[in-house]
Amino acid sequence: MDTPPLAQKAYSHVGHKNGVRDQDDEDYWKELQEFFKNGEFPSGLVTDKARIHFRKRAHRFFLQHNQLWLAPKKNPDRLPRKVIEEQSRRQELIAAAHNKCGHRGRDATY
Repeated sequence: MDTPPLAQKAYSHVGHKNGVRDQDDEDYWKELQEFFKNGEFPSGLVTDKARIHFRKRAHRFFLQHNQLWLAPKKNPDRLPRKVIEEQSRRQELIAAAHNKCGHRGRDATY
């Protein structure tokens, strides 16, 4: 008995590697930049509901000197975080921070 392959949406509840969302790709960041530069929604957003969803996701971001930044949620004393648009570069930075900031290995003792 052959089972048909499951649709991609069947796995929407499964966690993503490193917490990356489906929309977290370079195209999404470019759409955000264009939205902040021109004030125009991406061409693929034709319904009001889609535009509202996009605006809600974009509300904490801002553009400064052609660089996207993420504003802090509640504490205005915290610094904004720079958005690293390229996933491969983001992975490199995460690995470097992990390995160079006191990583002792799996059998470390005090």
